[in-house]
Amino acid sequence: ERMTHYEKILPEVAMQSSVMERRAEEAERETVKLKKVEYMLPFEGEIFNGVISGVTNFGFFVQLENSVEGLVHISSLIDDFYQFEPTTYTLLGEHTRNQYQLGQEVTVRLVKVNVDERQLDFEIIRKNKKKKNNTNASSNQKSRIETKKRVHPKDHKKSNKSKKKMKKRHIDNNKW
Repeated sequence: ERMTHYEKILPEVAMQSSVMERRAEEAERETVKLKKVEYMLPFEGEIFNGVISGVTNFGFFVQLENSVEGLVHISSLIDDFYQFEPTTYTLLGEHTRNQYQLGQEVTVRLVKVNVDERQLDFEIIRKNKKKKNNTNASSNQKSRIETKKRVHPKDHKKSNKSKKKMKKRHIDNNKW
């Protein structure tokens, strides 16, 4: 009788367990995204090196060395009109033939941190390594970038303003 009871409820219990596990995984992913975005708040306006990790018809995603990922929206690519090539996952400039593709190294500026949406917006500063340099960065910006190498947000020297923000956040949230 006991075995019959468990055999009867087992499918429902297994289904419930699977649903709860998927919910827990989703909650974990959302929490990690939130913490990454919160971490990047004091770095708004800073310049970073990254790799293109995804290309879509609305822009491309750049992953920084610290695993944080954000979007370079196609509307911010003002040097040309870019078309999405779905077969090669490439954005190709109509006039310049400039392209952005998976795995390509780029230098970006963090222009917007949206904690509520858990999103980071970047703008392209330049493409790196062996690619034709046809971006909208001026030569003055390029020389500044080359002298100020940003490898990882934790490794760069923070301005006094950033230090004060971090100290205030530590005191306010007692989480850092």
